[in-house]
Amino acid sequence: MAEEDNSIFDKIIWTDEAIFKRNGHVNRHNSIYWASENPRIDIERDFNVPGISVWIGISSNGIISPFFFNSTVTGESYVEMLKDYFEPAVADWSDLNDFWYQHDGAPAHYSRIAREYLDEMFPDRWMGRRGPIEWPPRMTICPEWYGVGEAVINCGFCGAYVCEECYMRHLAMCGPDDEKQKVDETTKAS
Repeated sequence: MAEEDNSIFDKIIWTDEAIFKRNGHVNRHNSIYWASENPRIDIERDFNVPGISVWIGISSNGIISPFFFNSTVTGESYVEMLKDYFEPAVADWSDLNDFWYQHDGAPAHYSRIAREYLDEMFPDRWMGRRGPIEWPPRMTICPEWYGVGEAVINCGFCGAYVCEECYMRHLAMCGPDDEKQKVDETTKAS
């Protein structure tokens, strides 16, 4: 696909989630440590610490602002977010039919209901586990957390929080000053 048309990266809606814990930790399930030998890294785990799952999407058309899941993301809640939040956010994109939707192989993304929804919304134009384009495990070219999403993560990684509503408002305001320029730089760098 990429060999056929290098501009395809300009027509991908890159998406992902991260979980912000109340104690200030961020679960970035896509953090990968590459080494020729086992680095024997200890990763601190936070069990039973409340948190907020934050979804974000970016493309050459702009940022799809963060969406907050207050509980575990399931196939049903993921599709509900796509219908009630994502669809209205991209409804005015005149070129939406030219775009591809990308997500990873998280269980909610792999659910039958999510795959069926994406088959309807993006027929033969989505990437993910068991999608028209299989998303490879441990793929690292996804730009959303390396650019715009990283700004949200870094903004959220400022310490513990008490009020969930205040924290969500704080995260929603995070991001680069010139969103379009940052999105262009991020998607072009992919």
